[in-house]
Amino acid sequence: MGCGFSSSSSGVFGDPTSPEFRTNLKSTETVIGAFTRLDEHILTLENLSPGSRLTTAEAWVEHLEKLQLTVDDTITDRQQLDVISELDETILEDEKDLLTEVDQERNDIMKLAIKLQVANDVKKALEHEEFLGRISRGVMELHSEKLRLDMIEHGRKRIETLIESFNQLRELYLEQDNLIASISGGTYNSSLEQELDMELETAREIRDRLSGVAEQWRTSSNLLRAAAKAALQAFEFWSLVEASDTASERVQLALDTRDACQSSLTALSCAQQALPQVEIPFVTLRQSSAVKHALIYILTDMANEKRYSHTKTVMESFHTSATKAVEWIHATYKKTLDGDLTAQIDNIKVLTFRLRKERIKHYKNIVGNKVYIRPQIKP
Repeated sequence: MGCGFSSSSSGVFGDPTSPEFRTNLKSTETVIGAFTRLDEHILTLENLSPGSRLTTAEAWVEHLEKLQLTVDDTITDRQQLDVISELDETILEDEKDLLTEVDQERNDIMKLAIKLQVANDVKKALEHEEFLGRISRGVMELHSEKLRLDMIEHGRKRIETLIESFNQLRELYLEQDNLIASISGGTYNSSLEQELDMELETAREIRDRLSGVAEQWRTSSNLLRAAAKAALQAFEFWSLVEASDTASERVQLALDTRDACQSSLTALSCAQQALPQVEIPFVTLRQSSAVKHALIYILTDMANEKRYSHTKTVMESFHTSATKAVEWIHATYKKTLDGDLTAQIDNIKVLTFRLRKERIKHYKNIVGNKVYIRPQIKP
């Protein structure tokens, strides 16, 4: 922080006869040592840019919250399944209800698919294809909402972590500014100190802007990795259907495939939304549409050997594309933003060291080896 912070000078060095001073005699940290410690700690923490990353993380959660389906949007689809399962379900009132509702409806559609004998009978699968397809669309909408709620929860946890770092950094800034003001009265000791301080603030602003963008890349990258992992799980589940004999196990695996693959599709969509200024390649809109179509009819396609094989090819291709997207985002970030951000952080380290050295040179003449007593600082 700069030297313009105004603060009382009392309490930093202390009166040797005061109780506070005697209490701190066990600590041999000098004022210069305290300044150096604070400066080093600040440098380490601020290079994580919790402030700018926090702003980006909060904006991302706000965006996800706007994407949530309203209750009215899902009532029609839920009522379709209510008629079939003859269960008396209530309209969702909170997020916990939604998670329970999704699990319940998955169980209902599983029972329905087994009852209709679509897992092994090609004729019956064809007969009930559109019927189960309509039901699947409704359940998939609920699952999508659940996935968004999971993302929001992860986003909130990220915000909590950044807030903790931000508050810690703020406290360090306040303590260091109080110490500097107590030594020099809030004025610069040389033109070089002023020049370096201003140059450092400019470099910090650039780093923070880059870090805000880097947080977007971080979010998108994490979502892409999750998408690729879920796509692989979906392909593995679907591959097991072929070797399964019982209807219940086949339906269970088909639903596992659908849930994993939908998780992947949702993560991919959000990964692109997290990084709107960049077009993520490999997974095209056409491919995503083909995968979604396969998921809608997945319960009736497994009985047909040709359709089963086609869906398997779609899943495998989808996983390959998602994996390539993960490799692409890592390579692209490393070639572009990562280099700029690293260079700026290195520049800040040099400027911080030079400014610290310049300040200590003057501070030694003012405070010598006086012991540092940490004052009570009000935010």
